[in-house]
Amino acid sequence: MKYGSPADDPAFPAMTMDILGNVLSRADNPSELAEYLTEEIRSLTGARCVVFIECPGRLAGKDHRVAGVNPAHRRSWAESLAACRLYELVHQAPVTTLWRAGDGSVAAALLHSEGYALSMAIPLNVGARRVGGMLLLGLPDQAHLDTTVGILNTLATVVALVMRNALLYERQDQVIRERTRDLQASHEALRESENRYRGLFENSPVALWELDCSKVREQMQSTQRQKSGSDTPELSGIAQLIHIKALNQAALDLIGAQSLGAIPSDLSVFFTDASLQFLYERLRQHLRGDARASGETVIRRLTGETSNVAVMSIVPPGQEATWSSMITAVIDITERTRLELEIARAKRLESAGRLAGQIAHDFNNLLSPLVTYPEMIRELLPPDFAGCSMLEDMEQAALQITEINQELLTLGRRGHYKQSALNLNDLIESALRTATIPPLVKVEKKLAPDLQLIAGGPGQLTRVLNNLIVNAVEAMEGIGQLSISTGNTYLDHQLRRYNSIRIGEYVCLAVSDSGPGVPADNLDLIFEPFFTTKVSDRRRGTGLGLSVVHAVVEDHKGYVDVCTSLGGGTTFYLYFPIMRPDLSAQPAAVGRARGSGQRILVADDDPLQLRIARSMLESLGYTVQTVESGEEAVAAVSAHVPDLAILDMIMAGIDGTETLIRIRKIAPNLPAIIFSGFAASDRVNAALAMGSCDFLAKPVRLDDCARAVHSALAGISRPR
Repeated sequence: MKYGSPADDPAFPAMTMDILGNVLSRADNPSELAEYLTEEIRSLTGARCVVFIECPGRLAGKDHRVAGVNPAHRRSWAESLAACRLYELVHQAPVTTLWRAGDGSVAAALLHSEGYALSMAIPLNVGARRVGGMLLLGLPDQAHLDTTVGILNTLATVVALVMRNALLYERQDQVIRERTRDLQASHEALRESENRYRGLFENSPVALWELDCSKVREQMQSTQRQKSGSDTPELSGIAQLIHIKALNQAALDLIGAQSLGAIPSDLSVFFTDASLQFLYERLRQHLRGDARASGETVIRRLTGETSNVAVMSIVPPGQEATWSSMITAVIDITERTRLELEIARAKRLESAGRLAGQIAHDFNNLLSPLVTYPEMIRELLPPDFAGCSMLEDMEQAALQITEINQELLTLGRRGHYKQSALNLNDLIESALRTATIPPLVKVEKKLAPDLQLIAGGPGQLTRVLNNLIVNAVEAMEGIGQLSISTGNTYLDHQLRRYNSIRIGEYVCLAVSDSGPGVPADNLDLIFEPFFTTKVSDRRRGTGLGLSVVHAVVEDHKGYVDVCTSLGGGTTFYLYFPIMRPDLSAQPAAVGRARGSGQRILVADDDPLQLRIARSMLESLGYTVQTVESGEEAVAAVSAHVPDLAILDMIMAGIDGTETLIRIRKIAPNLPAIIFSGFAASDRVNAALAMGSCDFLAKPVRLDDCARAVHSALAGISRPR
């Protein structure tokens, strides 16, 4: 049954106004409005359950929402709602509709099955749109409704409008809350991201800077637009326009600052002329549109020291037009640069050494007759022969050339010399006795009386001392103080020129001068071969002195350090590892012994050297057989084993060591001597390690040859 206009009831206006007032007062609170209406209408109608349903306009149950139900029937309503398709019933009721059990309608049957004999549906419309409905379930009787249906129909339009607005408000509030939660979550995520990246920024081992370069960009653009002459602005002015916004601890450590506040506003203090030019070129790259620019330069610390650095600058997205934020990453590559320079220096030394060694080898071969023949010729002449003094001059000149040649061999690491237990104090005293020291140079000695012994070659170490003394005297230009001291020390700290050292006991030699000191630019060059700041003449300016010092000390497994200051002189510190001497008895020295016809085989690929060897050995009373290769020497031994074999180290075909190996397979006990102008250390040592073998460096003097041959034939092993 359908209901229409309200009855003519005198209480109707007052009741209507009262309910409308309460509805409007709760318009901003959908939950409170629903609670009020359900209780008010239930009291008014006597229904067992009153329900408000939001109906968006679709029939699926999930698209309808219960807007309110009186508390006493919430559970039963929820259960009934699951069993009955009341959403559809509300949506399908075009006007206020009454459902009575037995009236034949589907709604009445469904409601009756849930225990509701009499129910009513009142649609809630806003214009032509259905926004929901009121369900009154379990009404008493129809007569009781006659005076209330009119009120309900009158309220329906207002309630529908208020309800829709309230629900819209509720939805909007829910959207706002959800968006607020989303914004809070986004803000929290952003804060976590900022903290994470801030942590990465601050704790990065790479020096990171955030710079404001906006003023620099403006100036560079202005300069480009003017195009008046050079477009390069004052470089120091560029650094003054840069502002540091943030930097990490690694950046502070790099420039030597304690905090951002301790950094001067004028950043030009951190740049050299070269690094300012580097800065300008990188900024020009960014101005051309490059987001990244990188390269290597130097920066100056607050202490004034400079560091080699690799730099990458990045213009972040969105900052291209302003440069108000530019990220710069700086890595200290000072140590890497130093190592690269050391490697390059080592390669130069190796190349120079190979060249010097080859030249020295050729010189030694040519010097052999000049050193050997004068002595042999003098023995053939009467003592009062007028030409003997000329022969002595020739011999002395040849020996001086030999000394220079030995420096070339030392530089090339191609020389071989025997090491023995030495007291460095004795070599110093000997070097000072023979050194040419101007009268205005005062010599001060502080030699430790308990100095430990070292293992070394006396000739090489004497050359080191002579070179250091000459270097000091020339640095002082003949006036000043030369100080030489020795001492025992325990070396356990890093030295400037070395990546690592062997910790242990050393003998330290210090040679100091009171000269002007070494300029910083030259300090890393003084050990370079042929580097010199002296005027070249016949006695000075070869550039080999300190190179030889460095080479000899390293050959002795030692170290060289240098301390200098402008106007304060220079001190060279040489460290040699100590040795514990072997106190076993040494063989007695042998004079120029002569042979008695023993057969000696000589192998050398140079005919001149063979003639010299034959002349010396025959003059000493030996029978000599010469061959021109190692292969011929092996064949000669196979045919007839000699008493001694003398082998040149470097020959065409197999070398002296390989020749000795093959000879020993034929004659295991055959003694041998290795002759050479130079010899690679491993090949020489391989030959010496075979036993019954000695070494003589060319050019060979007659006395040295006599002693070596006598010792070899007698089975005497000379100390090495």
